[in-house]
Amino acid sequence: MVAFVIHPFYIWFSSLVLLSISFILLISIYIYLYKKKKRFFANTRLQEKIEGWISNFILDDTIKTDSSVTIPLFLVQQFKNHSKKQFIINVLMESKRQLMGFAAEKIISIYEQLGFKEASIKKLNSKLWYEKAKGIQELYIMEQKDMLDDIYILSNHPNQYIQHEAQTAVIRFKGFAGLDFLNTLTQPISNWQQMNIMDQLKKFEFAPMPDLGNWLTSQNETVVLFALKLALAYQQLQFCDSIVTHCLNHTNEMVRKQAVKTLTCMANENTIGLFIKQYKHESTFNKVNILQQLTTISSNIQQSFFCECLNDDDNLIKLEAAKALVRCSSNGMSILSQKAISQPQPYLSIYSHIKSDRYL
Repeated sequence: MVAFVIHPFYIWFSSLVLLSISFILLISIYIYLYKKKKRFFANTRLQEKIEGWISNFILDDTIKTDSSVTIPLFLVQQFKNHSKKQFIINVLMESKRQLMGFAAEKIISIYEQLGFKEASIKKLNSKLWYEKAKGIQELYIMEQKDMLDDIYILSNHPNQYIQHEAQTAVIRFKGFAGLDFLNTLTQPISNWQQMNIMDQLKKFEFAPMPDLGNWLTSQNETVVLFALKLALAYQQLQFCDSIVTHCLNHTNEMVRKQAVKTLTCMANENTIGLFIKQYKHESTFNKVNILQQLTTISSNIQQSFFCECLNDDDNLIKLEAAKALVRCSSNGMSILSQKAISQPQPYLSIYSHIKSDRYL
């Protein structure tokens, strides 16, 4: 067997190359961090100057919202740099978020007179999704309501980020009336966006939603889900029949689940009967949901139904039925105890689980 010997020159040369690469890498990291630190402190100083100027502008009672803005020299110098200009817009947006009334109007005046609205419109018309979404956000935060028509079109955009910003803008501009975008929405509306819109609506005085009935029958299942949440949040009792007719037997399992939750919070004398009837045709997932919702509106009258559910083949349904029985029946615990004695498996473990204070 011939031994393979590496010439010392190659070892030396390889070590030198590795050292050089390491040195270059360290220098590159140092330069990057130095520039980042320098940019951070420069932006901090710029932000302090801008905020100081904004404060003086707002506090000067002699300046009206329609007064011409005198741009300080330090600010003019920043306009040549795109990133600095965007940084100034961001500072104005943050200031606008924190202010209301006359002070907020002055921020808007600065934004408009410095030509930043045109910059936002340019972003709005960009082909890049993140630029377009940013442009929409700037325009609605700065209350540029004249751009509503251009933004409204984007509320059904296939890109979810653009769609979300456009929908938020429509609500910010129109309140409850802005929900009319749901009439033509074909793109799915995410759970996060549904929560965001609900949060935005809290800022407005409630207004009737005459199109809610149409949303409950929409071909877009996410619109139906959102409509059910709106009906629940604002107690739209007049749409109960429509929910029963179009949503309780919906092909989408999540729609049926939300329909049960919504109807539970708007319960009348027929609700329990509807749920018990629906229970027989449901998936395990929604059977559990119905049992959970029934615990809040049932009484001793439904005892036999819960006892019947105890005999289901699925142990999860057995457990939920046992919880419902104990909560809704005066002698539910006694019934469950007898069941555990006669058939220890699995009822003894269910009984022990229910017996804890957590469920009583």
